[in-house]
Amino acid sequence: MERIITAIKEAQSLWKIILCIYAFQFILASTIGLQMMQVLDASLGNSLSLEKLESGFDYTVFTDFVNVHGGSFSVLYGQMRWMVLTYLIFASLISTGIIYCLIHKSSQISDFFKGSLQMFFKLFIVDVVFAILILAIMAISFALTGMLFGIAPTSFDTELVFLRWTLLISIIALLLIFVLTLWKIHIKFNYIKSDQRIFNSIGSGFKSFWASKWRYIAYTFFFLIISLILITMNYAAGDLPLFPMIILIQFIALIKVFWRIVFYKVIGT
Repeated sequence: MERIITAIKEAQSLWKIILCIYAFQFILASTIGLQMMQVLDASLGNSLSLEKLESGFDYTVFTDFVNVHGGSFSVLYGQMRWMVLTYLIFASLISTGIIYCLIHKSSQISDFFKGSLQMFFKLFIVDVVFAILILAIMAISFALTGMLFGIAPTSFDTELVFLRWTLLISIIALLLIFVLTLWKIHIKFNYIKSDQRIFNSIGSGFKSFWASKWRYIAYTFFFLIISLILITMNYAAGDLPLFPMIILIQFIALIKVFWRIVFYKVIGT
């Protein structure tokens, strides 16, 4: 807990960088969100099937919807590829800039951008590789769960057995994702701190994480709970009138940036 309190105090001194990241994310999210809304409206906006599906899931309506609008999904998929790539680039820039400022104990926005751009290329490759690994873990866990769902009626005596296996798969997948996320953060800290070759940082990053793995995983669970609370608040804000809703959602977005810096500080030191 002392480490978290120390990290909170240090994150407070980076308020200029927090505001810069918030503004950065707001502009990016607004641009991508507006583009996605335009694509959705042009592709699917006039479909009556969407109104039918809003009242409840109907397999026949859903099948007809997919058959009629299959081409539109191809357009959406094409747009999503570029959006995911854009997100990865900016997420890598932001995380690298945060870690650079934490290591050099700087609260200057110029140092944030300096670190982001100076270390970007090699660390972006690390981000992409680890993103692929995490997606692979998620895909395998979903495939295993789907397979269990398919054989459950004939192979399991009760639904409880299926739920236990699903829970076990989910926990293993979550732990593996935690390990990869924490390993990636340590790679970035080691690379920026010591200016090692990237392959040396991969090895030393794993060693520094593995030495205190359970403590780091416990910290990650704590921050996951914080994130879930903020997500719940974000959804609850939808019941408010328009202006208070906008204010609360943007405040939550700002708090998320703050806790992200706290998380990096706790994990990387």
